[in-house]
Amino acid sequence: MTFGQVKEVRSSVTRFSQRSEMLKQDYEKIMAMVDKAKPVIITGPYYGTPFIEFAHYNGFIMSRHLKGFFKPYLKEKFPVSFQYVGWSEKFYFWDDFVDFQHILNKTSSSFYIYIGKDKGADLEPSKTVSGRCWIKIRLPGRSFFKTTIPRNSLSRL
Repeated sequence: MTFGQVKEVRSSVTRFSQRSEMLKQDYEKIMAMVDKAKPVIITGPYYGTPFIEFAHYNGFIMSRHLKGFFKPYLKEKFPVSFQYVGWSEKFYFWDDFVDFQHILNKTSSSFYIYIGKDKGADLEPSKTVSGRCWIKIRLPGRSFFKTTIPRNSLSRL
C-alpha cells in the first residue's frame, strides 16, 4: 500500500466509526422511549433504523425457501412488528399481509411508525379522501408519517 492508500483507508475507517457511534446514540435514545408492547410499523428501505426488526425482515425476504422455517419463530419473537411496503395498502407481517385494523387490534392506545430520518416529504398526501382523516405521528428527533384511517377507528387510538 502506498501512503495515499493508507490515508484513504484510515479516513474511511474514521468516517465509518463516527457514523456507527451516531447510529448507536440514535438507537439508545429512541429505544429508551419505545414501549416494546406497542406495535411498530417500519417503512421503506431506510437503512439506519434503530429497530432490529428491519434487519430481520430483510434477511427473512432473502431466505426464500427457508421462510417456512423462520416464520413461526419471527412471529413469536416480534408479534407487533410490521413492515409497510409502498405498493400495497396492507402491511407485511412475516410472510402474511394484514390490514390496518389488524394493527389497531394489537394495541389499546397507540403505536409507532418509523419512516427514516428526513423522509417526511416522501409521504405528502396528494389529495384528501372523504370520510378519512390525515394522522401525523412524530417521534422526537425523527420525521413524521402521514396515513389515512377511517374516522370510526380514531376512537381506538
